[in-house]
Amino acid sequence: MPPTLLAQLAGRWPAGRRLEHVDEVHVFGDRLQWGIVPDLRRLCAPGATIGSHYGSTEAAGIGICSMMIGPDNEVGTGPIPLGRWSEPGRGRLEPVGDADGLAEIVAVGKTARGYWDDPAEEAVRFGRDPDGTRIVRTGDLARIDEQGMIHLVGRADDLVKIRGIRVEPAEAEAALTAVPGIREAVALAHDGARGARLVGHLVLDDDPTLTPESVRATLAGRLPPHLIPSPLVVHDALPLLPNRKIDRVALRGAPVTPWRTTPPRAPADDLEADVATLCAEVLELDHVGPDDDLWTLGLDSLAALALAAEVSELGWGPFDPSAPLRHVTAAAIADWLRTTSDDDDPYLPSEVIPLHPAPPGPGPTPIVALPGAGGTATAFFWLARALGPDRPVTVIEAHGLHTPGRPDRTIAAAARRTADLVDATHPTGPVVLLGHSAGGAIAHETAVLLHARSRDPHVVILDTILPAVLRARTPTAAPASPAAATPSPATRPRPFRPWRRIPRRLLDETRVRLRAAHPGPPSRSLTRFRAFTRIGERALRDYQPTPAPVPVLCLHVDHRIRDAWTGAVPDLTCVAVPGDHRSLLRPPHVNAVADHLHALATTLDRAPHPDATR
Repeated sequence: MPPTLLAQLAGRWPAGRRLEHVDEVHVFGDRLQWGIVPDLRRLCAPGATIGSHYGSTEAAGIGICSMMIGPDNEVGTGPIPLGRWSEPGRGRLEPVGDADGLAEIVAVGKTARGYWDDPAEEAVRFGRDPDGTRIVRTGDLARIDEQGMIHLVGRADDLVKIRGIRVEPAEAEAALTAVPGIREAVALAHDGARGARLVGHLVLDDDPTLTPESVRATLAGRLPPHLIPSPLVVHDALPLLPNRKIDRVALRGAPVTPWRTTPPRAPADDLEADVATLCAEVLELDHVGPDDDLWTLGLDSLAALALAAEVSELGWGPFDPSAPLRHVTAAAIADWLRTTSDDDDPYLPSEVIPLHPAPPGPGPTPIVALPGAGGTATAFFWLARALGPDRPVTVIEAHGLHTPGRPDRTIAAAARRTADLVDATHPTGPVVLLGHSAGGAIAHETAVLLHARSRDPHVVILDTILPAVLRARTPTAAPASPAAATPSPATRPRPFRPWRRIPRRLLDETRVRLRAAHPGPPSRSLTRFRAFTRIGERALRDYQPTPAPVPVLCLHVDHRIRDAWTGAVPDLTCVAVPGDHRSLLRPPHVNAVADHLHALATTLDRAPHPDATR
């Protein structure tokens, strides 16, 4: 029975009359919302089991996933999960390109034979696995949680790129709808000069406690930053089409006026007004208040680079890309500019960037973070915020990235420099060396050197691949069958136009290679940052860990990383964390990484250490 009909039936059924003999209710078709479960409980027997089933016509009309809700199950909010596969091997999730954890649902086994008189679409949707089993790509996108429950997100056809990552706006829409006090919500991608951005269009209940800050805080615990709509726009009612569906075209053409419960204060002076205007331009917002947190409004590492370049053009002196880590509002940036001198060196004096400075004398165990190849200190902003201001966090960037000097072209050279900087910054006591991607290799080799100097280092590596180890262990994979290799609609390549793509790609590659060979003085050129990425990747290519009695905690999202480090170091603990290679350092996944770091650092805080009195 469709859930819309069930809702009407439950709402009109006379009070006090139950279908006591109905012990099971099974729903097919539209997505079932948790809100209908109490209505069905009133309609049927109190202990009835409610089954929500997901399937598709292409899958021969037979259920792919099922979710059974018994009388003891807790009732949630929003859409009910799809549940688990209806039978073993009935389906699988295939990752979709660079989308953040999204995967397409593929039905396996019982499928339709194809589409009538549409061979092109049939070739895209239907296929066979290497063993000959029939499959069909549903085009539906889903995620799987820690309990193994599958959650429907949206359609592959609706994917858009936000900050370089393909996302499904319906995922943000579902998270908005689940916030108490929001009656209706639509998340739309609005095109801008710097690419698409998500805008949340809302209809609110009469809840005076609901604020844009509280909504963003709620979303930050459920979504990565690029999926949090900014700005949020409040409407009295959403425009509708004649068929009563939401008119999304009209919403895209409507003015984007950010929702504010209190008007922002006026800028204190012209400088503060100019900086706020530049922040709004970089973030592609209609208005940014002097005291708005730029990171909650969507600032990231690339936007920080653009903001640094724009602010430096104001003529008040240089503004380095790491400054937004410490000055997170337009007012704070303006105050910082007032205290700088036009004669200041435009480049950083050191690779060491404190996010949370260590207090003088004995204190909490410091965390020294090392970014991946070409990464900056901004990569650890959300992690530092999740750890809290009482935990000292210092970032050591690659030599020459923001400072004058030649880059280190091997992991060993980078580790020697890093070990000296750690000794100078935190000369006594234990230290946690945290490395993301290629930074994990540098963290491990730095720990080996510090251990030889009678220090007490602990290593945490975040999803650090070991290419040399994997090449030695991984056999050459057999080529997939043509049917199995058929791309989904979301990953189907565009028509090859060499006259448009090849010259620009060759020019970009030439520039990166030249910069990698001769980086030159520090600048804000994105090509130069890509060159440092290339330098770090080359250094990691032939790296193999040095065995040493140094405790290593490997936090990984890819099981191949766990397998590669197993046996490479003697004292290893591997733990899987949510997210992917990039999103594990962004909300909400960064909270799991912060929990592991906090537990390790707290243990070291309480333990006595021989070198603490040196």
